[in-house]
Amino acid sequence: MRAALFATFFALFAGQALAHFNVTIAAPVGNINASQFLTFDDPVLTTCQSNCSTAITAIQQCGDTNDACLCSNATVQAIVQCEQCMFDELIALNRPPLDPRAGQTAAIAAYAAACQGSLTDDQILPGNASQFMVLNPKLIALTPPPFNGPFEQILTTFGTVVSVIAATLLGGGLIAVVNTM
Repeated sequence: MRAALFATFFALFAGQALAHFNVTIAAPVGNINASQFLTFDDPVLTTCQSNCSTAITAIQQCGDTNDACLCSNATVQAIVQCEQCMFDELIALNRPPLDPRAGQTAAIAAYAAACQGSLTDDQILPGNASQFMVLNPKLIALTPPPFNGPFEQILTTFGTVVSVIAATLLGGGLIAVVNTM
């Protein structure tokens, strides 16, 4: 019993000591590094290239091992702007994403979790806290675009009369059929 408890604590603390930036996205993507976060095949990424190029450049400049750079305000804000553009485009196209990283709050949340897991305590000291945007849900959440619906169908007087007569005949006919059974 003690050996199992000791092994569990050792694995837990060793995992924290060896933690590095690794984003875990839903299947089929799985665990990826930072440079793979915005590299996928979905037309919305191409459509949002002007917004996403800043985020892709920031991630490339940081590299996969510079956790402080990958989790800085500038990098995370660029990623959120890219994801927001893809989210808006998916809504405009009225289709689901082809990749779980395209315009999804869950992808940004996974990125934020990777930041929380990879940054050490000395990187998030009170003096450095203003440089990081880790775990503030309001700053990493995607917002839906303005809603311009619902569509209102207005019938003319003639259309309303025809619709009421048709509904009355259909309803009366259905009642007659049920009563004769």
